[in-house]
Amino acid sequence: MSSIEELTATITRSISELAVLLTETAIRPGSGEPLTQQHLDAAITLEKAVNRKSLFDAALAHLVHLSRAGDLVGTTRPTTFLAQHLDISTAEALNRLRRGTREFGELDDGSDPAADTQRAYGRQYLFDNSISADKQTLIERELKKLHKQDSLMEMRGRAVREASTRSVEDLRTWLRAEVAAHNGSALDRDPHGAARKRHLVIGRPDVDGGCFIRGYLPAATSALLEAALAPARNAGYASPVEPEDDSRGLQQRRVDAFHQILMRHGEVQTERNGGVGTLAISMSIKDIEDMTPASRFPTNTHCELTPMDILTLGAAKYDFLIIHDPDSGRPLHLGRTQRTASIEQRIALMAAEGVCVHHRCDQSAVNCDIHHVTPWARGGRTDVENMHQYCRTHHAPNNDSPIDSPKRGRSELDPDTGRYGYRPPKNFYNPDPVIELNETAAQNRSAGAKIRRQ
Repeated sequence: MSSIEELTATITRSISELAVLLTETAIRPGSGEPLTQQHLDAAITLEKAVNRKSLFDAALAHLVHLSRAGDLVGTTRPTTFLAQHLDISTAEALNRLRRGTREFGELDDGSDPAADTQRAYGRQYLFDNSISADKQTLIERELKKLHKQDSLMEMRGRAVREASTRSVEDLRTWLRAEVAAHNGSALDRDPHGAARKRHLVIGRPDVDGGCFIRGYLPAATSALLEAALAPARNAGYASPVEPEDDSRGLQQRRVDAFHQILMRHGEVQTERNGGVGTLAISMSIKDIEDMTPASRFPTNTHCELTPMDILTLGAAKYDFLIIHDPDSGRPLHLGRTQRTASIEQRIALMAAEGVCVHHRCDQSAVNCDIHHVTPWARGGRTDVENMHQYCRTHHAPNNDSPIDSPKRGRSELDPDTGRYGYRPPKNFYNPDPVIELNETAAQNRSAGAKIRRQ
């Protein structure tokens, strides 16, 4: 029987050769064979085979979890290992881990052999019928909406069978009808079902700078929001023009009403913070000199603002002048003796770093903690020279004690650049680790990065 390594090498070589053949044909039509029915049949067969890889991905992710492979990259999170070494997104790594737990992990109630049999049957059916990862993700997302999970495995088995004959869109329609029927027939509905499903996702900015928002609100939250936005039904609301001259649509007026609510919240927070606003904008003197209407400036969120956006928001009561080192872009000094970083220090670090300092991270400042490089418990001061931004994902596994935890990496000051970066632990994949600096596009938009380039 062939080994995993031999099979992987064969697949890799075959796919590479296929890519070359098709690429050459697409670039120079006529240089190879014309597209035939046999070619299409072969492509369909390949796609079905690739669909089976989703089960392999799930099994690998589960093994990574069981073997604590995250230790190899200095983290307690297997998602970091998968994302870094397979070159996939953190979201996809998390998706694979969930599939691995679902397909191969222990069931909540190991005393139910029927449930385990249903899962094994569903797993085999997925493989035999080459059910795509898209359909598998859809099935799990819709089945999460079951009020009672006692019939999960039985419904999952039915959904997997339906997936072999339905399109993705049709499968979604079928699943939602089945879940609705199941929930409607359940006399003992979960009274906290809506609260368990609550979530709010703010997407990344698109080319115009705006973001899509999606989520699910429990009834109480939804009622509050609907009541707060109700005045937007009237033309002229939150606008300096007369109602008859208001050309905005209802949806646009609702967004403007929501903006007003958030502005009032910001004003309250500014008063509590002694005049410091909740939104920080990073720019250098050269940015101001070269400013155009199309200029965009990074903030402590994922959003960049144009000069018009900044004027719309208004200025904070107090402005801050941060003195940066002209070579490293780091703030020269803004120290405190208390453990918690002050608002002024957070603004300085946001201007210097923009985002989390981990070398592949682009989490904005608003989602970051302030990390003491020399721990406070070991005499480290709360000065900007001893602090940097770390998101929650990279802050928790940071190694504050290299001697006690040699399998974990830590942030260090790079003596050549004067910037903080991440030094991975020594392991099989990286026997001689060096400090890795964050050079993401988000970091390179910070004032500190701009100063280094000037």
